[in-house]
Amino acid sequence: MTLEDSLKVERKEWLAEGRAEGRAEGRVEGRFESVDRIVASGLTDEVKACEVLGVEINDYREYVANKN
Repeated sequence: MTLEDSLKVERKEWLAEGRAEGRAEGRVEGRFESVDRIVASGLTDEVKACEVLGVEINDYREYVANKN
């Protein structure tokens, strides 16, 4: 395998890893946004919404603090 081939393989691996990380972050952010919508609708408080959606309350609160 040439150096160029090796670099192509590495690049594909990095891209796949980056996509996987992006998807995971997107899923977490989607859950945070769901908590926002549930709380804004008045159905329940953030603690219960996080519990139902499987979100750590401290992670959600950090998200809220940093989203502005």
